[in-house]
Amino acid sequence: MGHVKKARGPFDFNFLISLFLALAVWMGLRNDVIWESFVGEADREAIQIAFAMRVNRTLEGTGPILFLNLDDSVWHGEKSDSPPLAYAPRPVIYKLLRDSFGTPGFPRPKLVIADFDLFWRTPDEEAEAKIDALLEEWGRDPEAPLLVLQREVVDGDGTKAYPAAIRPSARDRFINEAPEGNIVWASALFTGDEVIGARYFEHFLCLKSDEGPGVVASTALYAVAARRSASAREAVAQVDAAMAQPLRYCAGEGSGSYELEVSGRDALFFSGQRSLINYSARPQGDFDFTSPGLIAADMFVIPAAAVSSEMVGGLAANSGIVIIGSASLT
Repeated sequence: MGHVKKARGPFDFNFLISLFLALAVWMGLRNDVIWESFVGEADREAIQIAFAMRVNRTLEGTGPILFLNLDDSVWHGEKSDSPPLAYAPRPVIYKLLRDSFGTPGFPRPKLVIADFDLFWRTPDEEAEAKIDALLEEWGRDPEAPLLVLQREVVDGDGTKAYPAAIRPSARDRFINEAPEGNIVWASALFTGDEVIGARYFEHFLCLKSDEGPGVVASTALYAVAARRSASAREAVAQVDAAMAQPLRYCAGEGSGSYELEVSGRDALFFSGQRSLINYSARPQGDFDFTSPGLIAADMFVIPAAAVSSEMVGGLAANSGIVIIGSASLT
């Protein structure tokens, strides 16, 4: 459903497609065919073009995506034969967040996506307290990357007919009270079926609360805005403005179409709440592999134990994105 209005160049659109798929790509990381070549068509009706993702090959102007992988060794703890843990150890989470936060004055990513739920606390209170202190520091740093947190929604699927709700958390204050407005929570919802898997990416979810209808944008929209924005605050403002029409839609007025104004280029237009992800590792027909127009930004998959702040800063300095998540078999 999404398409680009009067695009000035391919890279922002490449990046949008990359981010949509990077958030789901760990579903195919253990498939050799997908690992070698992740190819498909994104929204054929509106775009009528194809893209290709190649691992560890970055194109000029796109900015890499770093996937910091909470792999099997993280979930199983110190002994390889130990039972899997119910949650990723918080000391590991803290280290990956700290390495992604970076150091003022040194290269830093534009955006950090924490693809796990920090809105509930584990019994490891010492590590949880360190995460709290880091979130406090993050929210005060005007040069820090935009931090996007994920959280569970309940009581609905996020459509207009069945809006979702969120459980309040003590960590909501790190969003609401961050002086630099650089911490948000966002959705990363895919819908599909058992045969094909993820088929649609939801651009936003409708929410309900005692205060009335609400809306939350997808992580990908924050990423697109953050990559070109001068600051995290500016990126959040752009996404907030884009969600004005979806908010009216969730309240029962108008359609779900909207525009995302992005710094330095024409707006991205979306005609509804979701986009089709129609991907195939072996495209048929006259697919042109030689066309340079829409080759997607690349993703570097890095095991958690190998991550350092210098590595993150070096690889993600060119308007890069960091995703902290898990491709674990656990």
